[in-house]
Amino acid sequence: MKKRLICITLSAIMLMSSLLFAGCSSTSDNTEIEKEATKSTMTLNMCLVTDEKTTPEAAKAVEEAFNKITKSKFKTKVNLKFYTEAEYYAAIEQTFNNKENEAALAESANKALKKYLKDHKGEADQDALKKMFYEENPDYAKYAETTTDPLAETTAEETFYNPETGLLELKYPEADPNVVDIFFIGGYERLKEYIEKEWVSRLDDELTSGSKKLNDYISSMFLDSVKIDSGTYAIPNNRTIGQYTYMLVNKELLAKYYYNINDISDLTNCTDFLADIAYFEPNVVPIDGSPALYNVLFWSIDPDTLELNTNKFSVVGNTYPVNATLGSQQQFTSLFNSKKAFRDQLLTNKLYEELGYFRSNVAADATCAIKIVKGGAELSNIYGDKYHMITLEAPRATQKTIYDSMFAVGGYTTSVERSMQIITYLNTNAALRNLLLYGIEDVNYTLNDNGQVVRTENNEYWMDINKTGNTFITYTEAGTDPDIWKYGMKQNRDATTDVLLGFTYVGTNVNTDAIRAINKLSDETEARLKACKTYADLSALVETLQTELATSRNNDIKDIVNPVKEDTADGKSWPYVILFGWMTDMGFITSE
Repeated sequence: MKKRLICITLSAIMLMSSLLFAGCSSTSDNTEIEKEATKSTMTLNMCLVTDEKTTPEAAKAVEEAFNKITKSKFKTKVNLKFYTEAEYYAAIEQTFNNKENEAALAESANKALKKYLKDHKGEADQDALKKMFYEENPDYAKYAETTTDPLAETTAEETFYNPETGLLELKYPEADPNVVDIFFIGGYERLKEYIEKEWVSRLDDELTSGSKKLNDYISSMFLDSVKIDSGTYAIPNNRTIGQYTYMLVNKELLAKYYYNINDISDLTNCTDFLADIAYFEPNVVPIDGSPALYNVLFWSIDPDTLELNTNKFSVVGNTYPVNATLGSQQQFTSLFNSKKAFRDQLLTNKLYEELGYFRSNVAADATCAIKIVKGGAELSNIYGDKYHMITLEAPRATQKTIYDSMFAVGGYTTSVERSMQIITYLNTNAALRNLLLYGIEDVNYTLNDNGQVVRTENNEYWMDINKTGNTFITYTEAGTDPDIWKYGMKQNRDATTDVLLGFTYVGTNVNTDAIRAINKLSDETEARLKACKTYADLSALVETLQTELATSRNNDIKDIVNPVKEDTADGKSWPYVILFGWMTDMGFITSE
């Protein structure tokens, strides 16, 4: 908290002028955003990741064009600071550290001044005493402004004559080189670290006022999921979430053999249909694809790192519907005893393998009864006429998806409000967004007849589309589908969130002995499954495991899935107790 207060006093001149004006939002255009701009000029620092091929000259030209827009709209100058990926975080973290050191010195100066005034009380008036203090302590003189009234009026807006334009222009103050106002940040753990260090500002107030427009431009999936401890500390860059896994069922063949698509939800419902195809249609590929398990969460925990891997086999886990999302209750239990959907998929895959239904390296023009495909919403245009499209897995926003690409406002920022105005405009205004991404039209790129970007031969400005703002308002590049963003927006509407987003065992006092016992049992069970050569072998083993691994019979499973089991004698908590507590704290489980 002291750090925050020092930051405020160091930035008093700029901050207090921005607080004099309230923000509002618009539902139709950027008019209200523009009205939010204060009457005072301000200079911000914005840190960005660029490609090594970007030259300083090209970056400077983009910065100048960028400022023509931000000065006009918000009376805000933005110093764009470009770093390569390799140097980026070291550079901004050094800046944060410099500011912390400066803040500590400012606090020392403030304390020393207070003591001096107290010790010399009555010897002279306060102004004279302050002058004497700074004469005796010249190293503290640079912090003199931090001890003055932060509410006092400072300088009036000034202008200067620009000989290049022949016009009077507003003067902009120099930005503190040790302040990061706006910056790109990627990664959940890094964001958490910066929050703990107070290197980022909380943004919720702006999202309900001056930056409310972002809710119309950024998927609610991102904005709802990016919160940490109920607070928003970064704005995700809106982009396409995940991919679909479709099971395509041949419409003509399904009708020919009198099957109803409404009776089919996954491969386990296709046994009779595929048997008819195999018997009557020898030239048709039964399944273009390979066996896989869908919508199964394995509860596999590394006892050394405590990382949870829901894709690594475990005898404990859960199955969930296609549309399950964060907040859907997860009851981890014995998969073989309690989850018929898991057993059915396991056995169906083995049966189809034995019958030779799964095929690989299938020719593009081959006739297929069923195809398993992964991709985006554009797949409906490719396959929709010929195939019924059954969603096996919906696009899912994982922790990496949510936190991999964001913009944040620094904890020592000159103004959260003004910084958020720039972030908001970058995410809602196509002209500014395309400028930052592609550079200057007719210099760095041109537009072809389809309105798509073609890089110029001598282009020296290169940025990552996913690290520079809202992708859905950018130009598409030549050679890509012009409707790619339309498909992306549909995909995001269909997307769900990782059902365990935000949960971790890292940092908990979990019972690793119990984890090791389950991992040992899982490894032994997986080896037994792999040893099954035929469907009959697997079917017999699954029947055995259904009893053998029942929660009531196996103490290792019984203990690890008990949500109310008491801690061990040495204070270790059981894994499911920790998960159950998290689900309760998140409001996913209630006492009712």
